[in-house]
Amino acid sequence: MGFIKGITNAISNAAKKVGEFAGKVADIAGKAVKILQSPQEALSGFVKQAAGGLLDKLPFNLGNMIKPFAEKAIDGALSLISKGNLGSIFEFAKKLAPKVSQLADFAEAVKQTAEKVGAFANKDVGASVTHNLQEVFSSAQAEALAARYAA
Repeated sequence: MGFIKGITNAISNAAKKVGEFAGKVADIAGKAVKILQSPQEALSGFVKQAAGGLLDKLPFNLGNMIKPFAEKAIDGALSLISKGNLGSIFEFAKKLAPKVSQLADFAEAVKQTAEKVGAFANKDVGASVTHNLQEVFSSAQAEALAARYAA
């Protein structure tokens, strides 16, 4: 009885760890997909956020007056840069996005499956499975003993 429970606990713990890992992979891949689908917007958003933080520190509310001009300058600079080598990197990133999306979907499916396996081993269904396995083992042992002593 303890042996079967130990097996189900081990399966449950392994499924839990796999589910946690797959969940982290799915989360990271999901964030990466958002960046890869629109790398230019992600880069401009990062630069605008950094510049906005600095402009907010200017006295007399000057930062709010300068922000629209700074954002236009950042957009213009990135559009010029993206026509060169950076543009080819952006295009490569856009082509990579579907593969990373597939990885995120796969990791999410693994997470859901692992959660189901963990729940199956831990819940009442797991108890009935444990009972059934005990019955199978005891039946096999009884048949082996009967065959041994019948001869």
